Amino acid sequence: MPKIVNALDHMLLTNEAYTNVGASPLYPEDIIAAYRSQGNGSSDEYPNTNWQKESLQGNGFQQSHFVTVNAGTNKVKMLTSVGYFDQKGLTLNSSFKRYTIRNNVDVKFSDKLAVKFDFQYVNPIVTSPAASIEELFQWMSSIPANQSFRNSNGSWGLGWNGNNPVSAAADGGVATNKSPFGSINASLIYRPKEWLTAEVNYAPKYATQVNKNFRKAVQSYFPDGTPSFSVPVRTALTQYNSQELFNNMRATLTLNRDFGPHQFKALIGGSREDYKIDYTQGFRDTYVLPDYEVLNAGSALNQSATGSASEWALQSLFSRINYVFKDRYLLELNARYDGSSRFAKGNRYGFFRRHLQDGVFLRSSS
Repeated sequence: MPKIVNALDHMLLTNEAYTNVGASPLYPEDIIAAYRSQGNGSSDEYPNTNWQKESLQGNGFQQSHFVTVNAGTNKVKMLTSVGYFDQKGLTLNSSFKRYTIRNNVDVKFSDKLAVKFDFQYVNPIVTSPAASIEELFQWMSSIPANQSFRNSNGSWGLGWNGNNPVSAAADGGVATNKSPFGSINASLIYRPKEWLTAEVNYAPKYATQVNKNFRKAVQSYFPDGTPSFSVPVRTALTQYNSQELFNNMRATLTLNRDFGPHQFKALIGGSREDYKIDYTQGFRDTYVLPDYEVLNAGSALNQSATGSASEWALQSLFSRINYVFKDRYLLELNARYDGSSRFAKGNRYGFFRRHLQDGVFLRSSS
């Protein structure tokens, strides 16, 4: 962290800067003398705030736990893992948590048929002050030390026109980002012959996101108890919800045979990928009962609601041929027929081919 001057040094350097440009000193000598006599202490009348010390909690405690079960036989192999991670932040109301579950299962029904199934679920949760960590660090690094963060009666001090990183972190509301997702990777493998393999793979992923920023208005006070600034002016809630689904499907047939000095391998397959997202966002302010962090509890006067969706798809047929003679000469041919929803109807599909000639890959399309 950068070293910040105390209140007395701040005032002396400010007066020096004013004098250097031909202006009158900003702080009068009686105030300077009062701070000198007070020493390193702080009072309502003569605040001396170490904003970094008051805003930060020190090191964030971190813990990580995993339980893993690994078992198997000649036919079945399984691995299951459950994890929990928790890390406290450097400010009040800041943390990161993550819950994970993973399960891998391989089943060999026979020498010809096998199944693989992998499942994963992850739920990360990020919590931070609603005023944002960026604002808190900006305030704690820029507000002079001669501004008060808390009065002796326990009320929040002025900060800088009501901007107070300590009160914002403690009483200014919380922002929460929950973004759980789950994925599956399932494969069916069939080998009717040693040289022939058929495989079907399906790998979907589903993700949701819920972002809630409930920014509470924090009232600051003069030392005599008179209200000063309220930052922000009104308590407000912004909430964002989204759902995403990504599908990936693939099927391949592979032939791999050797004939003396000749090695021949051919692959043909098809695949499809598609993606869709739906999201909505709502806003309301003026919360008379700030303990109810739901949109309907706010005023409808300044409410707003937005939302949208998008999707795309890509499907392909592909093939590859490899021929090797005496482990010295190689011929490889690749061809794809791709279609994308991003292109206009009538122009969504194209044929692409590639071959290796004299050590250089050449491409062409139609």
